[in-house]
Amino acid sequence: MAATTFTASGTTSAVLALGKASWRIGIALSNLDEDADIVGVKVKDLSGEVKALGNECDLIYATLEELDGATGPSPMTGVDSAMWDCLGTQVDEACRTVHELELFVRIVKGEETRFIGQAQRSRRLDKSKDRIAETGIRVVRHTNAFRLTLLLIDT
Repeated sequence: MAATTFTASGTTSAVLALGKASWRIGIALSNLDEDADIVGVKVKDLSGEVKALGNECDLIYATLEELDGATGPSPMTGVDSAMWDCLGTQVDEACRTVHELELFVRIVKGEETRFIGQAQRSRRLDKSKDRIAETGIRVVRHTNAFRLTLLLIDT
């Protein structure tokens, strides 16, 4: 498989898109949490973690935009290509996790809204407790990786 080369503008756009998607999924999970009494705490925690990921994406995006808008020679051109590759890979991995969360929300929300549908949704959420926890751990790892990358960009 050929290695993907990431560019400053492409990565910046991808970070912005990931941030928007994270916020959208965080809100969807919050709404889902309102309907989920059985695993409410796990869904609520996951919602907060996804929103934190969105915050980190917003911070990275703002930093990259600030660097790109700097007068004189762009500080972004001095950033090692390995940094762009690392950030691009992190964005790709986080996008896959967010996509999984989108699918999860669609599946759970796709149940009928009648009482029977709500009971089925609760059972499905109850069966997903471990998956929710595992996904939460991945989201926290993505957030931490973005925080570290932001620190590296700022130095």
